[in-house]
Amino acid sequence: RALFLVGGENSGLPEELLAGAELSVAIPGAGGVESLNLACAASVLLWEHWRTWQRERAVSAPAGTSRPRAGPRPKKQHRR
Repeated sequence: RALFLVGGENSGLPEELLAGAELSVAIPGAGGVESLNLACAASVLLWEHWRTWQRERAVSAPAGTSRPRAGPRPKKQHRR
């Protein structure tokens, strides 16, 4: 289980919340923009969490079981 707290651009999160966190992350920028808005930052955070969870789940799957795909399933080709 995880609880994601996303702080505002200027003020971030209160120190009381940060003190109780097991992990604190920052999204590095490429220099094009100063910061991301809350929706964009949350999207990046949730995508990376999902991607990591999929990768860990695939590695820990018992032998002989189907492993989850990291991306969308390919479309079936129908022959005419």
